[in-house]
Amino acid sequence: FEGDSAQPVFFVTASELPPNHAAPAPVEIDATFPAGEPADFNVSVVTNRPIFYENELMTLSIQAERDCYIRVYLINAAMQVQQLFPNKWQPENFLNAGRTLDIPGTAKFHLRMTPPYGIEIVKVIASTKQFADLQQMQWEQKPFLNYGKMPLKAMNSKGVAMEEDAPEAPQMSQAVVMYEIRPR
Repeated sequence: FEGDSAQPVFFVTASELPPNHAAPAPVEIDATFPAGEPADFNVSVVTNRPIFYENELMTLSIQAERDCYIRVYLINAAMQVQQLFPNKWQPENFLNAGRTLDIPGTAKFHLRMTPPYGIEIVKVIASTKQFADLQQMQWEQKPFLNYGKMPLKAMNSKGVAMEEDAPEAPQMSQAVVMYEIRPR
């Protein structure tokens, strides 16, 4: 984090580019949800630009066509996973249908682009049921959750209790966006 406690900065990392800073090869993402099944409703995520230069700030904008609970992961090129949302500054993860959620929005942190340079992935998971592991989260202890290496498919149901013959099984969806960080 950078700055005073009123404005911490979260440093986003990425994989290194070759010395000549050539564009990296496209990253192949298996974005099926779950196990090839179609999503139950539409959710979208975009960044404020597709290419960032060192020290620029990123904003994520998320929309869903249904009222839902949102979880946002950042996946670096080494498949290290960090949960960006909810977090210490934005613990409420309910999103009303048709509304836009901006991260960080007015929260007291920034997503600043820093080396190493390359491609990163943001993955959004949406559920009509709250994620079980977030119901009692103590955000004062952990501003962002770190999961280490986790396959993208494993994120699809993290914190969602899937129960057979449940009277109201949660409806789920996901969205993925990639961006590149470059040196100035």
